Amino acid sequence: MAGTLSPLFIGKTVMIMGNNRIRHQTMLLAALLWLLVPRLSRAQHILRGTVRDVTGTALPAATAAVPALGLGTATTTDRRYQLTLPAGPQQVTMSFVSYVPQTFPWNPSLGPQPDATLAANTSGCAEC
Repeated sequence: MAGTLSPLFIGKTVMIMGNNRIRHQTMLLAALLWLLVPRLSRAQHILRGTVRDVTGTALPAATAAVPALGLGTATTTDRRYQLTLPAGPQQVTMSFVSYVPQTFPWNPSLGPQPDATLAANTSGCAEC
């Protein structure tokens, strides 16, 4: 029977192909995990608070930003802000129209940051 394959040969071929498929799927899964785990394991911290003026009044639509990361947000209708930041110390800037911006260091390992207090700009600069 030249040209025909014995059942034993066909069985080995299927088994070899099956092992290759499992090996390929395992390698693909390992590669995906290798790519995803560092992203999932990066700690993120939430900085939240209120931006107030010197009288203690919360400022609507004030901004909280981390310029070095290109991240920022505005206070919401309840006059609070929330920023999700990567682990490590950051320089956070709070600002509001006609007020002097305030930049302060924030390190999540040192605990929450107190609310920011901005002073009115008395320099006469219309854009400050």
